[in-house]
Amino acid sequence: LKVDYGVHVEGHILDCAFSMSFDPMHDELMRAVQEATEEGLRQVGHDARICEVSRCIQEVMEAGEVHHPNGKVLPVKVIKNLTGHMIGPYKIHAGKSLPSVNTGDQTRMLAGELWAVETFGSVGGYGYVGHGGNCSHFMRASSAAPTWQSSVLSAKATDLLELIDKRFGTLAF
Repeated sequence: LKVDYGVHVEGHILDCAFSMSFDPMHDELMRAVQEATEEGLRQVGHDARICEVSRCIQEVMEAGEVHHPNGKVLPVKVIKNLTGHMIGPYKIHAGKSLPSVNTGDQTRMLAGELWAVETFGSVGGYGYVGHGGNCSHFMRASSAAPTWQSSVLSAKATDLLELIDKRFGTLAF
């Protein structure tokens, strides 16, 4: 069971998620992901390099193993295309990403920045999540509509975008 929620008060956003399993078969995977998240939380802060935080997350997570009852041992893999991110006022994804793999990004975290440390792990597969199926939430990249929009979209589409801007702005819905 995954619980993922966000809260905002006057544009200050909290992005939180956690997983629970009622089958001990998933305990080792969940422990590896939790330990990687905790390591990421220890590493972030003023002047931390994204590549170093990412390297530490990956190292801890990929040290994990899942032991199946049939004796097979599977390594825990980082999901490479799901990342943590910086959070800004009214922006859940504020430009900078925090991958769970070392991409070599030398960008430093700055004082006053707020980060969501999100780690994702799996056993089997390729370490990537594909896109497909139903979408569960949406958000506008910017509350300001491009100037060409009114000439291209129908009146109903423009009304819908105005409603989205009024009710949600850049927040997910």
